[in-house]
Amino acid sequence: MQNVKSEWCTLKNIVDHDSTEAWFFNVPLYQRLYVWGDEQISTLLNDIANACERQDAQFFLGGILVVETTTEEEHRVKRRTFDLIDGQQRFTTLFLLSQSPGWRKELSTFGRVERNGGFTSRLNFSVRPDVNRYFKAMLQAPQNALATVPDTQCMQNARQVMTGFREKRALDEAGIGKISRYIYENVRFVRTEVPRRMDLNKLFEVINARGVQLQHHEILKARLLHAIPAEERQRYAALWDACADMKGFVDQTLRQGRDKLSGSAVATLYTQQKLACAPSVRDLLARQEALQETDESLSGYCTLAQIADADHEKTMQKEQIEGDDHWADSIIGFPLFLLHVLRIWLYENSRKDLDRILDRDLTKIFEEFFFSSETPQEQDAKGFVDLVWTIRVLWDATIIKWTEAEIRSESRPDRIHMLCKTSVSGERTTRNLTRSINYQENAELSLLQSMLYHTQENTTQYWMTPYLYYVYKNQNSPSDYYLKYLRHLDNFLLGEETDEPLVKRTRSFMEHPWRTGQLTNFADYLRGKHGVHFRHYWFYKLDFVLWHSAQISDTQEEWKNFRFTAKNSVEHISPQQPQPTDYNIVSSDNRDDFGNLVLLSGGINSEYSNRPFNEKKIKFENIKQHGRIESLKMDLIYQNLQWNDEVMERHRESMIKYLEDYYREDI
Repeated sequence: MQNVKSEWCTLKNIVDHDSTEAWFFNVPLYQRLYVWGDEQISTLLNDIANACERQDAQFFLGGILVVETTTEEEHRVKRRTFDLIDGQQRFTTLFLLSQSPGWRKELSTFGRVERNGGFTSRLNFSVRPDVNRYFKAMLQAPQNALATVPDTQCMQNARQVMTGFREKRALDEAGIGKISRYIYENVRFVRTEVPRRMDLNKLFEVINARGVQLQHHEILKARLLHAIPAEERQRYAALWDACADMKGFVDQTLRQGRDKLSGSAVATLYTQQKLACAPSVRDLLARQEALQETDESLSGYCTLAQIADADHEKTMQKEQIEGDDHWADSIIGFPLFLLHVLRIWLYENSRKDLDRILDRDLTKIFEEFFFSSETPQEQDAKGFVDLVWTIRVLWDATIIKWTEAEIRSESRPDRIHMLCKTSVSGERTTRNLTRSINYQENAELSLLQSMLYHTQENTTQYWMTPYLYYVYKNQNSPSDYYLKYLRHLDNFLLGEETDEPLVKRTRSFMEHPWRTGQLTNFADYLRGKHGVHFRHYWFYKLDFVLWHSAQISDTQEEWKNFRFTAKNSVEHISPQQPQPTDYNIVSSDNRDDFGNLVLLSGGINSEYSNRPFNEKKIKFENIKQHGRIESLKMDLIYQNLQWNDEVMERHRESMIKYLEDYYREDI
């Protein structure tokens, strides 16, 4: 491609042009609207924050593709305009971040350009007036800009996540300022500019022509299998490949692979409590090999190119399986899963623990902590693959998955977290493993794991390592046994008064699973006036404790089907700016009290906005009648007929007592 120009670019580089010819960006009509969700935004912010804490010189965000569309009139007023051809989701995310409360101090100049005594948005969407009006409102009063049309709902939710990120990581003004400056100066991307007359249809063909690309875990697979004798590689490769597909269940994936194990054979291993035993599964695979009339070369697993081709072929075969819609999906990806297994392997082999969990550095971390030489030892390679299989089988049995909700409607989430039940169906020669969901069985263990998932960084989930290790050391125990341990782990891992990093604290729970420590004085903390800066963990924890208490006392029947969803916005029951007609209010000094606050999803929060107490109460009760309760704390609040300082303080003290009683329970 002639006249294609590429250069490194930062937000600061873009802003620096404002003194000469300011750069503006436009999203063409043929581009889709902004669609990034909570997890994508949280992952990006966590990755950037971690890079900032490590003092990395730069953070590479990828690239954007632009074509200049500047008119003569724009040149005359010292303005250049570029259409965003590719990378607009990332670019829009940075733009929204620059105009979100807490981030604007350091980043606002990227999102807006000062012209003629006012501000103009640096980003616009072609023929999307609602989006551009939202941007204009955001520049004028970012805290009051609300999504009023579907086109801007994802943007509103994104800004809620961005605002809530500060509380989730417990960042003060200095901390958020440091990360903001890092984003402004150190987050780099490649800006590629193509000629205006280039055939964009051909350009998109080039952009979308994706070949089979090796992932980091496939590189690890090649190195591990290289250390295993050729006559055994296929069996170890089969275990690895089955584990690498985190959708569905690992035994189903193994049956669909090249070895095609029978359902009856797998079910037999399960009934003998040997499914998690990797040697037993490999023996079964060896017997299967002996029955197969094939001359496939085992050496094909030695090269990366052949692994990629084989994996691509396997993926194509799986897509043709009828009814394979993956109704139960993993809550994390395979690279992150591997890092948790690696930590267990390191502890079992008396090796130094990881400094951090960071799945994007998967190969780098394995290079430092696993590969002691260029080629791993045979026993290390075999032992690690076996451990990956064992933990993956235990994972499917004891870790929540994303599953379809029992009842789906506009007022309910489409997917929820649940543990899946395994059973054996069929006669002796036609037995098979089946999975199902019982919404009441293991509900407390599911809910507790869901609470931890939503309150911890989705790129680390440190709690998983000690929990999985405990399950590994206590296999085939009743689920109540795991629930008791996870309650203990949650209380003392996340409730302890300490500044020690989570990676070190979780290692200590592997060494001493039932260790205790000095709990934080949460009662004093919750009596503070922290407003939107309250740690989101305590809202989630309280809802779990309320649910737990209701099950013990057999009250609040409508709470039984309560499930956690992603929440990132702190809502004031008595609004910060109450309407003159609202007489159910608390004093201005108490509006940031924990008793006056609940945690909601961004979309739900915007629906309540500054409405009076009685209107919010009616809206909440209408949603509740459709079977959805966003917050149990909120449900208790709206069981009050009025709302004032006295009622609010009584509610807050009641919530603290629930927590105190929970911590005093004999687990």
